[in-house]
Amino acid sequence: EVISPLAHTYPAWSSILTGLYPEHHRARYNLMPSGVVKSTRSIAWKLQQLGYETIFATDDRQFNTMGSDFGFQKIIGPR
Repeated sequence: EVISPLAHTYPAWSSILTGLYPEHHRARYNLMPSGVVKSTRSIAWKLQQLGYETIFATDDRQFNTMGSDFGFQKIIGPR
């Protein structure tokens, strides 16, 4: 079950991937510095440990900086 705090934003993606609310994963607004966010709680890290290849694919990177810090081995989409 997923609850998204905002639509298609860095805080929303962070909540979906970590299962945490923004106050707990610390992604409170778009384009936050990656060192502030608790990205190590991302489900992508667990999937990697289980042997899955993790890929983040998007058509819009304007409001988020998802990437390897969330456990994705490959990023597909605009820069």
